[in-house]
Amino acid sequence: MRRFKLYPSIVYVVDCDELVDDVKDACNEIDWSDYCTNKDGSNLSSHKYALQLGNHSHLIEKFEVILNNTIEELNYDNLMEMTTSWFTKTDPSRLITNHYHTNSLWSGVFYYEDSDTLSFSKGPNQIFAQTRVQDPELMMWGDIHFPAMKGKMIVFPSNMSHFVNQNKTEKTRYSLAMNFMPVGTTGCGDSVYHYSNKKFI
Repeated sequence: MRRFKLYPSIVYVVDCDELVDDVKDACNEIDWSDYCTNKDGSNLSSHKYALQLGNHSHLIEKFEVILNNTIEELNYDNLMEMTTSWFTKTDPSRLITNHYHTNSLWSGVFYYEDSDTLSFSKGPNQIFAQTRVQDPELMMWGDIHFPAMKGKMIVFPSNMSHFVNQNKTEKTRYSLAMNFMPVGTTGCGDSVYHYSNKKFI
């Protein structure tokens, strides 16, 4: 018997310990007195360009290199560039509800300190049949949880639904989220488009 995995949803966990201090410093520059609050109660930085407006071009370049090296096996014709970046601030008892990212191809979340988990979710098929499989590479639906560990970046396709559990500690949780898009000309025929991500602000 041979088993084929068709059209997999790939999640990468990447070691980025060398960026912990720089990202923490960038987060400390955020003015949380002017934050945005989502309906789910999770706090965001007041803009979606935290690294861009904060003059942290060195971090943008490093995360772009990490992202492109990580997905190199997928053999894209185009490189990916960071389009948006924002810090999340989740106070005790708060959470981040299930959502996905639009206007991006790949997303990433970096943790400069240990947190809880980043969870991915997919609903069951049109006919529900209970399964007890625990291997995440075999699960057809359900919730899959990845530990949010200091120095780790979790990379995933932007259209994957994900959430963060309620913060049951007495400590505020922080993370850096990022979106990436292809740069340059992509597509074919009447669907050709030239992405120029450097002029997004």
